[in-house]
Parts: sequence; structure tokens; C-alpha cells
Amino acid sequence: MSIYRIRNQIVLCKIESTQGTDAAPVVGSDAILVENPQWMPNFEVLQTNEVTGSLDGRGPIVGGGNIGMTFEVLVKGSGAGGTAPEFDQVLRACAMSETVTAAAVTGTAQAGAAGSITLHAGASATADAYKGMAIRTTGGTGPNQTRVVTAYNGTTKVASVMPNWTTTPDATTTFSIDANVLYKPASTALETATLYSYQNAATTAQSLLRKLVGAAGSARLTLPTRQIGRMALNFTGILPALPANVAAPAAATYDSTRPPPLISVDVYLGQAALKLREVSIDFGAVVQQSDNPAAAYGFGVAGQTSRRTVGEINPLLELLSTRDAMSDFTTGVERALWYRWGATAGNRVSILCPAIRQTGTTPGDTDGFAHDAVPFEAVGIDSGLYLSFS
Repeated sequence: MSIYRIRNQIVLCKIESTQGTDAAPVVGSDAILVENPQWMPNFEVLQTNEVTGSLDGRGPIVGGGNIGMTFEVLVKGSGAGGTAPEFDQVLRACAMSETVTAAAVTGTAQAGAAGSITLHAGASATADAYKGMAIRTTGGTGPNQTRVVTAYNGTTKVASVMPNWTTTPDATTTFSIDANVLYKPASTALETATLYSYQNAATTAQSLLRKLVGAAGSARLTLPTRQIGRMALNFTGILPALPANVAAPAAATYDSTRPPPLISVDVYLGQAALKLREVSIDFGAVVQQSDNPAAAYGFGVAGQTSRRTVGEINPLLELLSTRDAMSDFTTGVERALWYRWGATAGNRVSILCPAIRQTGTTPGDTDGFAHDAVPFEAVGIDSGLYLSFS
């Protein structure tokens, strides 16, 4: 019987202050809850054709290589608005920048329109400062409406929203952009991470420690209706040392927040609410490692070299007057896609793709109901995807 059990694992992740240098994550602050962790060596096996006087060769030689690590995390907030989720460092190592709004932005609107609200004079003067964040009307005209900010003019204080308001705000309307942590694609100041995997033994106080440094990754979101959202991570990096037996670490510290199921969801494609089974979004970052002959295994620090964010939705088939997927595809129409769920402050998730362009459409069948299978590509420079936890 093996002394190791699959579930007796602890995964740690920490952003590196110096890329490619072990950040030394610890179980007290850097542990993340994951599913299906896999640690995958990827080494070249070199064959030779030396003449030996026999038909047999001399055997293979192990060359250079790298390490991959994959796992899934359940999509949830930290439980406290303005506090990053437990897997924050994972997202940052996937070429995503982080913006923390530690306290709610509140005030009384100066004006409103069908698809916008003019924030108070003291709102941010930075363009698109609130883009991708959810905004709630809290009092005055048209209370209790939640929308997503799709653009923000820091000079005029006008925040464009989707979908349009049911009741248009005016100068009596109060609002709140709740404390949140926002992630969006980045192309500069990219970060790398150190990942540890402790495989604890069941019969001794030892653990098999595997390490990955200088790691960069990409992610794929899967959001199935009535189920729990998942994010699949795929990291590549440097093998700093061979796996080793070490003393088993102390118990890991995790937050107590549980992931909200995908029910009571706001989901819109432009102005139209969607009924669908699942949304999937692939961040689409391509991760490469440059050659480094001075390195122990011939590879340097990993990094993202390009990105193409793609996904698929499968909404119920509608009358063409409601949604004409074939026309949108052939004419290249761009629409915003918004997905939001979670009823508890600190554990609400919002995902905005400000502009998606369909890349096909195929009739589908889900439990006997007609659906459109609609693949898409998110367009926009460093603005294809906004992921907010509030």
C-alpha cells in the first residue's frame, strides 16, 4: 500500500520579487485550495546512434527540460470586499493586473440617462477607473438596480453601464461601487510565481516537496448554470531542484468562504438577457521559456508572449428579432458580455468582456431544447476581460 494519498496535498503559490528566484511560500499565508493538482516533468530524452559492433545502442541521455503544474480552483471571493481572493497570486501570474478598491465608492448622482449615470464630483478623474466593476443604485430615483460599468469618463464623471437602467437615475439617486478587487489583462510589468506542492505521507511525518519557480501561466473559466464555477490553471516554469523528502509542514491556512453556485445570475449579451447552460472563457495566454544554457536544465524564466482570449456561450435559440447569431457572425458585430452571481458581500463575482466578436455559430441540442453554440473572441487591447470580486 502506498504511503501517499492523492488528497494529502498542499499547494502554495507566491509572487516572486525577483523573477526566477524562489519566493519561499509558506503554508500560513500562501496555501490555496485546489482540485486535481498535477506536477508534470517535461524533459528531452536524447538518443544516440554510436556504432558499437552490436545492433543495440548505448541507451538514452536525459537532456534539458522544464516543469508544468496544473490544477483547478473554485471561483469565489475572499468573504471581505476589497480583500483579494485566496488565488490572487495565481491570477497575477497569469498576466493579469490587480486593482484594489479597498472602500466602497458612494455618493449622489449628478444625472442619469438610459445607459449611464453621472457620478458625484469627487469620483475618480482617471479614465475607465471603474470599468468592469458593478454599480448599485441604493436610494432616490430607481433604487436597487445593479449594472456593470463598461466605460468611465474621468473628466465628465459619466459611467456607461449595461444593460440599460429599468428606471433612469437622476440627481436624487444614490449609488455604490462596492469595495472590490479587479483583475484585467496586462502586457507589461508581468509577474512570475513560485509554486510548491507538498505530498504528505500518511504513515510518517514527512512530505514529498516539489517546486516550480519562475512560473507563468494561463487560465480557463468554466461557468455551468446551477453548478460551481471553476478556473483551470496551467503553469510552466523552472525546475530548481529535484523532488525531496522534507519534514511535513504545519496545517495549511485557508479562508472559510465557500464558492457561490451559479444561480440568480445576471447574464447579458448587450441589452439582451441570456438563458444558457454554460459559459467558458479561455484567457488564451501563450507561455514560453527562453533558452538559457547556463541554467541547470537549459531553460530560463517563463513568460507570456501573446494572448487571444476566446470563449463560448450556448444560449437558447431565440426569434431573430431578439438575437440573430448568424447575422452577428457574418457582419462582425461586437457586443458586451456580462456575467455576475453571488448574493453575499465579499463573495460576489462579476465577469465582463466589453466587446466580443463571434467566430461561428452552430445549432445545438441541450435536453431537447434548441440552442446556439456561439464561439467568440474578446477584442480590445489589454481590455478583453474584467474579473471583479466584491
